[in-house]
Amino acid sequence: MFDPIYSVECSWPEMSPKDTTKYAAALQQVVVACGMAMDKNLLSPETCLLIINSVAARLGVEIDPEAELEKAQVEASKKAEADAFPGPDLASQSGNFYEPD
Repeated sequence: MFDPIYSVECSWPEMSPKDTTKYAAALQQVVVACGMAMDKNLLSPETCLLIINSVAARLGVEIDPEAELEKAQVEASKKAEADAFPGPDLASQSGNFYEPD
């Protein structure tokens, strides 16, 4: 049974616009850096979402990395299906793309 004498209450000061601006700028920089790290195969999307979540939490936004990654993959799949002019699948092609006459 819970005894109210052991309850804890934390009170934090309200975030100032300066704090919000600082964290919003940090979030933007972290998202860009994570995007670059994923493009270079240095970090996984899951790890990047964990990093992004740590900064977003400072702004009061909690992200479930697994659920968010799943939603993002579904959305990317929908966009790819709706693309009227998909590019060539370069990963499945081998050899030189330039063929002189």
